[in-house]
Amino acid sequence: MIKTRTALADSRYVTPPGDCVRDLVVAGLKRWPNDIDLLQLRSTASMELVSRAMVAQNGGDVGGARDLAHDATQLDPTDHSAALLLSQYDDEVKAVGADASATTGKPRVLFDALPITHAGKRVDLAAHIAVGNLGPRARISDVRMTLYDHSATIDGVKIPVVPSGQALYRATMLAPKAGNYDVVFEATLEGTNIRAIRELTVVP
Repeated sequence: MIKTRTALADSRYVTPPGDCVRDLVVAGLKRWPNDIDLLQLRSTASMELVSRAMVAQNGGDVGGARDLAHDATQLDPTDHSAALLLSQYDDEVKAVGADASATTGKPRVLFDALPITHAGKRVDLAAHIAVGNLGPRARISDVRMTLYDHSATIDGVKIPVVPSGQALYRATMLAPKAGNYDVVFEATLEGTNIRAIRELTVVP
């Protein structure tokens, strides 16, 4: 139970394997079916993921919102709000993926990144900005990707970004030493800031 509470406090919801809330709860429920404390921890973790998903979606990160809602449904299959959000965000991701001009209103971004990899392995990153009704001439500027180490207080490491088509940006990096990281994509679309974050767990 203590390990599960620690994983929740550290926001280790579904990674790394074997040491995250999802896996620890599953293991615990096999030994103690219907344990109230374990079920409450699972529910709390799922609600936190749902809240994060809504924040990500509101900020334009539809891919991140979808991934967080998916993680919430995997963590707690009984969470109907997570399932509802997942369905909604699936539709939005499909719309953005089909056409970068498919959305209206706030800018949207699909930012693809692996959630877990091995140290020294190549990591491919891609961000696709939906320009909405601004069209192909929309001005995108200040595009950048940065790697932040959870255990460090120093500035992040810049990742070189290469334009790869209309509103599509790619980057490649070698996974650093084992640890927990955030990969952050940022850009400005006609004066509106876009930001998407992906957690990256690097194992030996």
